[in-house]
Amino acid sequence: MSEGRGMFGLATPSLPSQQQQQPPPTTSSTAAAHLAFPAHNCVLCSFSTPSKSDLSRHMKQHTEYSLFACPHCDYRTRRSNDLKKHLRTHTGEKPYCCSFCGYRTNTTSNLKAHVRTRHVP
Repeated sequence: MSEGRGMFGLATPSLPSQQQQQPPPTTSSTAAAHLAFPAHNCVLCSFSTPSKSDLSRHMKQHTEYSLFACPHCDYRTRRSNDLKKHLRTHTGEKPYCCSFCGYRTNTTSNLKAHVRTRHVP
């Protein structure tokens, strides 16, 4: 290491340029914290998440409380739309129709898959 004279004649150490170290690459401290420390753990199973709201949503699956029950079988759900979809399995209702060929189905996802596999080149 060599020393030089800086402003006001004071000695200033200098390092050869090839020996200067680059600072380590930095990552977002928030992203690193989320990856390294899932802070919210389910006490009933092995599920863990960095998000408190995700844990709250997950915990609902462990409860037996359901608001909507099928009158035809033992199916129960917390969402009215899920019950509506389920009831179509009993009624045979197929409200979604293909505009190309008239194919009918009980869910939009089935209709989208039909169009993608039968009518889109």
